[in-house]
Amino acid sequence: MVAALRDRTVDVGLLREPPTDDAELAFETVLTEPFVAVLPSGQPLAARPTVGVGQLADSPFVLLPRAVGPRLYDRITGLCTTAGFTPRVVQHAVEWQTVCALVEAGLGVSLAPESIRRIRLEGVAFRGIGPGSPRTSVAVAWRANDPNPLVARLLETLGQRPSGAPWSTPRGSEGRSAGRARPGSCAVVDAAGGRPLSRPGPATARTRGSATVRRPRGGGTGWRRRWTRG
Repeated sequence: MVAALRDRTVDVGLLREPPTDDAELAFETVLTEPFVAVLPSGQPLAARPTVGVGQLADSPFVLLPRAVGPRLYDRITGLCTTAGFTPRVVQHAVEWQTVCALVEAGLGVSLAPESIRRIRLEGVAFRGIGPGSPRTSVAVAWRANDPNPLVARLLETLGQRPSGAPWSTPRGSEGRSAGRARPGSCAVVDAAGGRPLSRPGPATARTRGSATVRRPRGGGTGWRRRWTRG
């Protein structure tokens, strides 16, 4: 996602565990959530209401590849290091659904953001992490001082203002972003983790997914959205 923002493939993105030392980009946290342990439902630890990270030390782990989300991967392995062990990763999967399926099959355990609870598999149990309930963050990310008015308007909708940009833009003005982003367009991609799909999907609000918003040809006043599920 960071690379896509820099080379102007996308204009705004949702990024989990954003960097804190990138002068080219701006970030604003939009939510935080606790981590949970992902366990086979038959494992003894699944009978407890909460699990300490250190109690997972002897279990094999299933995680997303570091290349999919390096900061999230480092945060998860960092929780293990703080608990006194290095996780023994036996399998990687590029989708959280696949991670859960591998846990259900008994290949190992995992640590994941709490929103993964939406994946319901009969053989998987999600348990809170204690003590302290470590949390992970998701931030909206954009290029600092991007002149594209659609970026400014989107951030206004989210309640955020890009550094150096006005709260509103006169009607009829168009941003002229360089690179592959088309003039007057704003591409938004969620990069919370997992591999995006290219199949068209319904225009519904989902945690994972993307939308490309384009200005209509011929100077019309309406807008067209093309959604893909991810």
